Amino acid sequence: MLPGDDWEARNPLRPTFRGMPVFFSDMALVGMEDNRMDSHDVLVVLEDGEPCQAGHRKENVIERCTTFRKRWIRVVAVRDYRRDSDEECWLIVHVDEAARR
Repeated sequence: MLPGDDWEARNPLRPTFRGMPVFFSDMALVGMEDNRMDSHDVLVVLEDGEPCQAGHRKENVIERCTTFRKRWIRVVAVRDYRRDSDEECWLIVHVDEAARR
């Protein structure tokens, strides 16, 4: 690796959303496992899903829903900051089957 070469920034396996890296909370990973989803599936819901009708979220919170394997899935992401790498990121905090309204 060359000095100044940021391998992490150009890693094709590192998930990103809106130009920022994506990380998953423990509870989101449990929800992903329960719904048989992987990180790519979650990103597809974030990018292509529609806003959920559950209510209003804070400014830095995104909630998207879509049909995934015949179930209505909700994904909640929070814009966050990682101190260890000194960068902004998205933290997926919730992945679960939601009631369709």
